[in-house]
Amino acid sequence: MLLEYKGVKVYFTYRDDDIDQGPSDFMYVLNPEHGPEDAFDVRELPTWKQPEHPPYVTGPDDTAENHAAWEKYFHDRVEEEAAIAALKDAIDQGLIKPAESG
Repeated sequence: MLLEYKGVKVYFTYRDDDIDQGPSDFMYVLNPEHGPEDAFDVRELPTWKQPEHPPYVTGPDDTAENHAAWEKYFHDRVEEEAAIAALKDAIDQGLIKPAESG
């Protein structure tokens, strides 16, 4: 589970429904018994705010400093934290409500 907030539970989805491949980026469900057809992309919520990221490491930006900045970006789970913030805002605004079971 990614988040439980104000009675709403938000669960990860998994690539090819295979937990060994790790969770999908940005795709979540409200009921763990539901499949990918019920998944939603957090980036499509009106509460989503794209986090700032380091420069892409290409051309003149391919520096040790930028590589280190990207390592920190992923280590700090910046995108996951942005997803959690967007989900909480959506729940607060009533855009996401608790899932019904079954």
